Amino acid sequence: MLAPGPTEGDGGCPGANERLSRSGTTPLAAASPRLDARSEDLREALGGPRPGAASDTLRGVRLIDDLEAEHATIERVVGSLVTFAARCLSGAGLAADAAGYLRFFRLYAGRYHHAREDGVLFPALVRETGAPGDRGPIAVLQADHRAMERLLEELAALADRVDAAEGAVAFQALAMRYATALLHHIDAENSVLLPEAAARFRGAVVLELPGREPDAEETAARDEGERLVRAHPPTDVTGFDRGDGCCACPAYGNPCEGIEREWWSELEWEDARERLGSQ
Repeated sequence: MLAPGPTEGDGGCPGANERLSRSGTTPLAAASPRLDARSEDLREALGGPRPGAASDTLRGVRLIDDLEAEHATIERVVGSLVTFAARCLSGAGLAADAAGYLRFFRLYAGRYHHAREDGVLFPALVRETGAPGDRGPIAVLQADHRAMERLLEELAALADRVDAAEGAVAFQALAMRYATALLHHIDAENSVLLPEAAARFRGAVVLELPGREPDAEETAARDEGERLVRAHPPTDVTGFDRGDGCCACPAYGNPCEGIEREWWSELEWEDARERLGSQ
């Protein structure tokens, strides 16, 4: 969800202007011509996090580190779900394993992981750093959580039918939709939201956020997810764009204009201009 800084053309984001034009949003070249630099240059000039640099920038705020580590676990299970769903098409699916995936995504990814983002991380960003919660990245990510909950309920309705041909086809198609949505979501958080949050918390001298360990049910769901990874080794999900920053995010341009345009103050833009002008 990282918006390119005001630039000419696509600002280093192939297809960004085309996407914005389709959504009815002003293309980047016309939207804000004040600063001729890519967003990556802005971050480097400001000494801030660059997309994809989460692991190098998050130290010191344990909750953010924990969330990033949990993303790695969730992503493995997403890949395993894709493998399992494909096996269902050949009659090799097991309804018990389908139920296991649902428990993992509901209890570990949902009740444990997403709930700590919604209940701790996002409110702290609003309260401690002044980030807007009703628009931009936070609003988009919270909407993602609700949308993925709805997809899980649709998957649950198909879980006991994966051993039948018609049910397997429907389950596989919906599993791919869920996997695509969740991987886009993880990319957006790892490459933009978490590094940006860590930097802003440091600026606000917030060195720790409340956290908790998973309860017994959530731990069991995580362990079941790891068992499913061993039983159905993860498949790389292809067929859609993945990547760091805003350009790969389906919400970029509409409804989210990216971190810079949604969150940066005039002082931050002015600081960027001054630092880039002195290079």
